[in-house]
Amino acid sequence: MVDTYEGLDFKAAHGWLLDLLPERPGLILDVGAGSGRDAAGLAAIGHEVVAVEPSSSMLREGSVRHEDARIRWLDDRLPALDATHRTGLTFDLTLHIAFGALGGLIAAKIVGALIRAQIPQMADVAQRDES
Repeated sequence: MVDTYEGLDFKAAHGWLLDLLPERPGLILDVGAGSGRDAAGLAAIGHEVVAVEPSSSMLREGSVRHEDARIRWLDDRLPALDATHRTGLTFDLTLHIAFGALGGLIAAKIVGALIRAQIPQMADVAQRDES
């Protein structure tokens, strides 16, 4: 499965995302980084990435496959992301790709919570989007 996922080109898989990325190199949080393909793709275009992965085997796989000074691997998990919050970092973009209807619903709730936690003035926008 990892080889199949890694075989997909980052830009081909996420062309929709490229125009949404910060114009200057930024700090991006990749939640559920898996094998690291997306983190590596973001690092390759100049961004610093905190790649969060709860699975120790995937974290190990990703950090070996994508050894890059611009990627910081972190063992953490949803929904709290306690280790991530303890870093004290502020991210320019949070990336969480979820598969399936349930994954999308969970991702929407989590993104809403992250927005409220990091940017209080956006709480109204997040609340409307969750309705």
